[in-house]
Amino acid sequence: MMRRAFTLVEVLIVVIVLSILAAAILPQFTEAADESRIGTTAIIVKSMQRQLTVEKARDGTWPTAFDATWFEGGVLPNNPYDPDQTDQIQVTNSATMLHPTTKTVGDYGSFWYNYGNGIVRARVLAGVDTAATIKVYNSVNGTKITTLSQTD
Repeated sequence: MMRRAFTLVEVLIVVIVLSILAAAILPQFTEAADESRIGTTAIIVKSMQRQLTVEKARDGTWPTAFDATWFEGGVLPNNPYDPDQTDQIQVTNSATMLHPTTKTVGDYGSFWYNYGNGIVRARVLAGVDTAATIKVYNSVNGTKITTLSQTD
């Protein structure tokens, strides 16, 4: 009785075809994860902004800080771009600043809040280049900055 088996060439062809398919599909999963993180962070920023508006309507002025009790579970929202948040919200008071001087996560807080005008922004991870960082920052915060140094 003769046994049939795959030849080495047949196995190599299957491996090559599967590798090509994986190379074509993998970037789509990465892109979907990036879009999900952008969408989630944008929702968080809008939620924080809404809560600030409620507090201003109630008290007549922008609150000087966020209160965790305003949010579900009594905790401040987490920024998906900064999972190791140690200093969540950097607070400033300037009626003219619309953006933080530092747009990326690091030692400055996951979020930036300006109680001089009630604006909150999420910081993001640095991209592969400046244009990529600006694109994500604008997508997350619903803004249209053109440089990372822009604060107005």
